Amino acid sequence: MICRFVYFEETDTYGHRSGPLSERNLQAISLLDTKLGLLSEKLDEINLGKKVNIILVSDHGMTDISPEKIVVLQDYFPNEIPPYFGSGPMVQFYEADLDKQNKIYSALKKHEHNFKVYHRSEIPEYFHYNASPFIGDIVVIAEPGYSIIEDREVLVKAGANYSRGNHGWDNHMLDMHGIFYAIGPAFKAGYQCGTLLNIDIYPLMCKILEIIPNQNIDGDLSRIEFLLK
Repeated sequence: MICRFVYFEETDTYGHRSGPLSERNLQAISLLDTKLGLLSEKLDEINLGKKVNIILVSDHGMTDISPEKIVVLQDYFPNEIPPYFGSGPMVQFYEADLDKQNKIYSALKKHEHNFKVYHRSEIPEYFHYNASPFIGDIVVIAEPGYSIIEDREVLVKAGANYSRGNHGWDNHMLDMHGIFYAIGPAFKAGYQCGTLLNIDIYPLMCKILEIIPNQNIDGDLSRIEFLLK
């Protein structure tokens, strides 16, 4: 059995540049729809249209952002911003010294607005994000649609090129949900379902391909195999 993977970047590119609901991104969606139609036509021409399983997914969602919806780190650390990593939906501060760590936390916590600040141990469990030693000692997560930036000079430099779309917020936010479409002899026809977990797609594909999946995964076939005939 043969398996092929294809990635199309247009909707991600223009979703970021112009925004997910922009005319330019709608054109990108139309282009990808045309490519998918061409794939279907060519499979039919070689009599494989009803023999091939096709799974169409997106790796994440996208939401509108703007220069007006920002969290500026310099506002909370006017003298010097402590070392940090990241921007946009989330930043992380790495500080082993507990006194310095608590000062960073306090400086943010007392002005907590349009963002949430957590010690690593406080990160909500459903993020599955606090067990690794590589996670920051303090994690700051912006409210949906807000972006964390270092200073307002970032906006000046970006100017008209400031991104209009982004992803990476709480996955309970509907805008962060992706898509899942599947067609082929392995799948039920005309069937609709609710929200799926994209980590379950890997064991689903292994089932279709009749191969044994890696066992060290978070995906669970039992949550998704109801899509199969």
